Amino acid sequence: MRKLPYILLALLWIGCGITFETMTLEDPNLVGPEDGMRYFKAPTVYKDATDNVWGLEKDDCKDFKSIKKDERGTVLKLEWAKTSCDWVGMGIGWNNWQPKDLLTIMETADLVMDIRAVEDKTNIPIIVFLLEDYGGVMSAAVSGGYCLETYPITEDWQEFRMPMNRFDYQTCGIDLSNVKQLVMECQGYGSVLIDNIRIEEHEERSVKKKEFPPHTIDADDRMVIFDGSFDKVWGLGKYESRDFNVRGNTLELEWDECDNCQWQRMGTSWAGWKGVDFTEKYDDLKLMVEVGERNMKNGDLLMVMEAYSFAHKKKALSAYVEKSGDGKQTFSIPLSDFSTEGEFWSRIKQLRFEFEGKGSVNIHRIEIVKDVTN
Repeated sequence: MRKLPYILLALLWIGCGITFETMTLEDPNLVGPEDGMRYFKAPTVYKDATDNVWGLEKDDCKDFKSIKKDERGTVLKLEWAKTSCDWVGMGIGWNNWQPKDLLTIMETADLVMDIRAVEDKTNIPIIVFLLEDYGGVMSAAVSGGYCLETYPITEDWQEFRMPMNRFDYQTCGIDLSNVKQLVMECQGYGSVLIDNIRIEEHEERSVKKKEFPPHTIDADDRMVIFDGSFDKVWGLGKYESRDFNVRGNTLELEWDECDNCQWQRMGTSWAGWKGVDFTEKYDDLKLMVEVGERNMKNGDLLMVMEAYSFAHKKKALSAYVEKSGDGKQTFSIPLSDFSTEGEFWSRIKQLRFEFEGKGSVNIHRIEIVKDVTN
């Protein structure tokens, strides 16, 4: 009689379909952030086939297409000059547009691709990468020199590697368990070949910088940066917290408060990305900005001079009102206020715009001119 309870209990287990499963350290249900790449099922984003690629077309601002390269098969050739177009880019719904779960790899993986310049068009393309989920929410990361093996991009193939934790996924609300596609938004201008886009385990490395640019020009007494249009500009476009665009002959800038927004800036090279040597002239020149409507709400527009050494100096525009009249204001910043170091001025790369707080401003003209007050 004492065996009856055990027999009944065994029958109950069998009747309920209860089974015991052997658990091992390799069980996918135990995957943590440290080993997510071992179980990630969609590491290939692009390789030869373009079935899941959109945006391969030619229009006024871009020429995107796949081409045959004997040594590599099919690669993507991307050439663009974002001037009159609101948006320039393409997208890849990799893994045949199936939802991708990236939850466990964002801190331990890199977005990797092979990249080179087209022919002799050495350049520094600026690409905003966007992960989009099936709810339409996007997470952004901006490429830069830190992604490269050798800076800048030349005709030699090299490995582009961007840590996935550069995406602002922790603050944007994206559902990383339900990712739809990778979107590439191209800023400014560029001319590159891209191949073998993939996601790999993170790898630490340093960037080797070559002397760039190969040509430097002397500064003139008058240099027009914006007069209703830009030549080489990046950062135009509308995002959740800002809208930077040229409408008519006016640069319209509107921005909101945004912490750690990687795209809350823009810039321009008025010399076609040649270095500009101000060493003998910076004491005699000033940056002049002609502004129309301006509405600052605990915010400001920062003008940033950046050199090819990566050094940069910034000044708040509001501190330099020179004169007002006819519904316009003129702001003038002596170049020597940015820096009095001759080495800094030997190879200026670009004028950058950064933004504080909340505000809007319409800019009609930006130029560097002779400072007659000296």
